[in-house]
Amino acid sequence: MEPQDAATFFKVEPLPEPHVPADMLNKLEAKEMTYLSSFCTLSVMDLVMSGVPSEELAVDDFAVCLFDILGYTNCDVALHTHKDIELVICGMCMHIKTDFRRISSTWEDRGDAEVQLVAEAVAGFQSNNKKCFLAGINPVLDVLIPGIIMTGTALVFYKICVMKELANAVMYSTFPQTPTIIHLHVPSLPHSYHCLSEGMKPLDNHHITLHRYEAFKRFIILK
Repeated sequence: MEPQDAATFFKVEPLPEPHVPADMLNKLEAKEMTYLSSFCTLSVMDLVMSGVPSEELAVDDFAVCLFDILGYTNCDVALHTHKDIELVICGMCMHIKTDFRRISSTWEDRGDAEVQLVAEAVAGFQSNNKKCFLAGINPVLDVLIPGIIMTGTALVFYKICVMKELANAVMYSTFPQTPTIIHLHVPSLPHSYHCLSEGMKPLDNHHITLHRYEAFKRFIILK
C-alpha cells in the first residue's frame, strides 16, 4: 500500500471541476436543492449519515446516485451493484460479489475491506481474461483496477495494478515474484478528526470530495 497526494494519485493538477448541478456545490440541505437529481442524492446522503443500522445499506444507493449525477454513467457505462463474478482460488471455483465497499466506524477496520477489494479486482481480471479467451482475443498481462472504500460518506480511493502473475498465483496457489502495488488516496479534509462523523456533509468537505470523484472518473471511463 502506497499513500499518495491528490496530484500524484489522480495525475492531474489542479483537480477538475465536478460536473454537477450548481446547487450541489452551493447548498447544503436536500430541501434547498433546485434540481431533482441533487435532492435525491443529498436525501440518500442524509440517510447514510443518520447512523441508523437499518439504513446502512443506503451507502450503495448513495454511491449509485453520486456516480450518476457526476456523469460516471452514459450510453456505454452502467452501474451494477452486487455483481456475481467467478474467482478461481487454488484451483477451486468460487463466486464473489462486487460492490461499493462498506466498512465499520473506524479507519482501523478498513483492512478487511481492502482484502475484499483486492479479491474483487483479481476476480474481475480473471473474468475479463476468460472472456478474451472465449472471444479469441489475446488476454491482457496487466490492468489498473480502480476502487473505493466508503465508511458512511467518508472514503478512500484505490488504484490496484493487477498482473497476470498475481491472478495465476491466486489460481494455482503459488507465490508471485513481483509485488503488487496498490496506490491509495485519503482526501485531506479541514477537520480530519471528524471525517467519519461529518463525511461529505459540511460544504467544504463536499467540494473537496466532489473534485476527487470527478478526477477519479478518468480511471473508470476510458475515452
